Amino acid sequence: MKLENIQKNLYMIKKVKQYWSLVTFTTRSEIFTSSNYSLWFAPEKKENLKEIQLQKFNLKQIEEYLKKFTIQSIKMLIFEIYEWQTQMSNQGVLDINIFEKGWEQLFVQCLILTKFNGETLLNQKQIENILSFLKNNDFFTFKSNDALRSLMVKFSKLWSLEKYEKMMKQINLYGIIETPYMMEIIVQVLPKMKVKAFGIINSRVNF
Repeated sequence: MKLENIQKNLYMIKKVKQYWSLVTFTTRSEIFTSSNYSLWFAPEKKENLKEIQLQKFNLKQIEEYLKKFTIQSIKMLIFEIYEWQTQMSNQGVLDINIFEKGWEQLFVQCLILTKFNGETLLNQKQIENILSFLKNNDFFTFKSNDALRSLMVKFSKLWSLEKYEKMMKQINLYGIIETPYMMEIIVQVLPKMKVKAFGIINSRVNF
């Protein structure tokens, strides 16, 4: 929340009612400098306001979140290619149910018993198994060699649970990843920050 909006009713000054019948405000508890902070978000009928407080993650929940996110990152990369292939083949509207069925099969055959060790999420053998599945499975049948090569490169750059935990400790991020919202931001931004920092270091060395 911007400082100029603190202690003002956002629902009223932003004319929310004109655009949406239902809206969700999110903010950090640190800005609640007044006991009547709920009035900052209340509609005309104050009884329609519902307040939900997100509890902080403990270390076990952070670890569980990272485990799920790393697997989800594989799924999202595959979905990007699946979506592109559907568009290029003029198959019409993308059927998310077909994708989910294919993903379930891939997860069982290639990932459910996989041990993720080291800083990278997938080793070369695991990547090859996934790509082979994507080429031959009836739900996917990825035929584009360029798309498969692109996936191979992206798979090789995915961070493991251990890599995330290591980097978060190194730059002392555990103090700001106590909520699901901040956790979501950090896990998506952190690898990009590492790549950018590495690029800057290389530039300094070369020049």
